Amino acid sequence: MLCVLSMQAQVCAAGALLNILGPELERSKLGVVQRQGFGKVMSSILTLSIVHEALFENMLSAEVA
Repeated sequence: MLCVLSMQAQVCAAGALLNILGPELERSKLGVVQRQGFGKVMSSILTLSIVHEALFENMLSAEVA
């Protein structure tokens, strides 16, 4: 998910993971809490991906120019 350069593709991949794993998480005793936690982890991953791209892609572009 982090390897894809398109933000839209990353968001779609995160949504797909949540849809695939969500029902499995809800079957346990703490299902809703686990699904919300998983959603927060996915949001954090996407945020880190955005920050990484902003920092390092701009640095690479500056070095090439």
